[in-house]
Amino acid sequence: MHIAIAGNIGSGKTTLTRMLANHYGWVAKYEPVVDNPYLNDYYKVGMPVKLTINQSLSSADLSRIAVSFNDVGLTRAKFDGRFFAGRSISLTGENVTGWTITEVSSAGESSTKKVAGSTLAITMPNATSVSITAEIGQANGIEQVTDDDAASEITDVYDVSGIRRNAIGQGCNIVRTEDGKMRTIINKK
Repeated sequence: MHIAIAGNIGSGKTTLTRMLANHYGWVAKYEPVVDNPYLNDYYKVGMPVKLTINQSLSSADLSRIAVSFNDVGLTRAKFDGRFFAGRSISLTGENVTGWTITEVSSAGESSTKKVAGSTLAITMPNATSVSITAEIGQANGIEQVTDDDAASEITDVYDVSGIRRNAIGQGCNIVRTEDGKMRTIINKK
């Protein structure tokens, strides 16, 4: 019996092969590195750069967000791998208000920048490593609640948990008016 494992370079084929061989007592056979016709094409674009996404976030924080990397959803909203310099990266996050990008140069110098918004579009820099971390926002639409009796028209309605409603419901409602203010409305009916 033979089992073949295929995948992209750096995807863990060798690790999986070694683990299966150790577990089952099989003989592992690896693809040759010397005279491999595919490796030259792979390295023509340069060496891939170490890239991590959301590695410093706790499990609780990761459970509150969903992140897509170049339109592919990330399992557990995390990524730890390599990506080529000069290639485009697009990150989109649910419940994400911004991104912190830390880049370490080949000289060992670190620089950090912050980008606001739920979407991040960058070109992968030529660096030793890049770390991107989502900034997690509130999981609801409630920002500032005031008790003004403004006569502005209501544009959004939320329950006390911050879940958006279609209309004012029974009990406590938090509303946003067209002037951007938040206020509470108690409906006793």
